[in-house]
This record gives sequence, structure tokens and C-alpha cells, in this order.
Amino acid sequence: TRLNAGDVLQLYINDEFFETFKGSGICLCTQIGSTAINRSLGGAIIQHGLPLLQLSEIMGLHHWKHRSLGSSLILKEDAVIHVKPESFHHTLLCYDHKSMPVDQCTGITMKNSQKHVKIARFREYSYLSRLKNVF
Repeated sequence: TRLNAGDVLQLYINDEFFETFKGSGICLCTQIGSTAINRSLGGAIIQHGLPLLQLSEIMGLHHWKHRSLGSSLILKEDAVIHVKPESFHHTLLCYDHKSMPVDQCTGITMKNSQKHVKIARFREYSYLSRLKNVF
């Protein structure tokens, strides 16, 4: 999940205030998404089978007035992330290959889905072999 916002975002994790972020947005991914946009943001690749979420910043602004974590954060799979903006004016919520405007929203809550993806393979193909072939 990628949230594009050019304004200040208040980030809450499990209903506890975590940080104020200013930048282009945030990226929240599972293990499957860790090799996509998250990797290009400097996030870690999560090994197959680890039930984790990873939160990464997209072009965060870091100076004396706005200072955020500046690093990816690994969370338990049951973490709930809530984003409250100053404004979602001209903001897109992007997930997988889809996007939708969220101009009228006052906040977004993100959490891991209970749905699972099953991948059919003709023959056994290890995760590390697939990873080496991709990169």
C-alpha cells in the first residue's frame, strides 16, 4: 500500500502516536510486497513465510522542523496503522496496481488482510533461487 501526500501526516500504530511525517508519502507492505516499491525505498526484503509488515517513508523531508524516523520499521502482522493528514488534497491511495483519490477522507486505517495468496508452481522453486533470479 502506498499513500501519496505532500503534506504533514500524523502516524499512529496500534492507537499510539508514533511520529509526524512530512514528505511524499508512506509505503506499507507485507513480505510479498517487500521486493517491489518498498525495496526501491531502501526497505528490507522480508524472507518468505515471515508474517510481518514493513513501513517505509517515501521521500521524507528531514530538517530541524520536520524530523521523522528516516528508516523502515518492521511491525508485527497484527499492527494497525492509522494516518491522519493536515489535508488529503490531491492525494492518491495506491495498492497493488490500483489507485483511488482520497480527497474527502479524514484518515486512513491500514492493517494486514486475513486473505492469503496461493501460488501454483509446476515444480518446487526455492524463495532464495527466485530472489537471486529477480535481482
